[in-house]
Amino acid sequence: METPAKHILIIDDNEDMLAMLTIILRGKDYHVTARKSFDLVNGELETLQPGVIMIDKNLGDTDGLDVCRTIRAHPMMDKVIILIFSAYEVSADECRAAGATDCFEKPAGMQQFLESIEKYLH
Repeated sequence: METPAKHILIIDDNEDMLAMLTIILRGKDYHVTARKSFDLVNGELETLQPGVIMIDKNLGDTDGLDVCRTIRAHPMMDKVIILIFSAYEVSADECRAAGATDCFEKPAGMQQFLESIEKYLH
């Protein structure tokens, strides 16, 4: 029996980035749920039960670190891997203080970005 693919939840207000990550990760046999804002997924966390949550640091009018804190406070999300990513430099200390497992800068190349996060997707 085949092991089910890890479920990845991506929260990013950039629709192009959402679409690109979804296509690439689904092509690698991951189950992906993509949302433009935390408001669109907040009530679904228990149902979705993602193994990895990727959050953009800058979600328009919301700070991704605040979203991370909210998710981490949820009783069923204490073990989930939370990765913060941003097109701008992010402080690893700030991310970890918010409850993130790790943080990454979005590099110019998608391959480099995927290599950075791949160790958390297994």
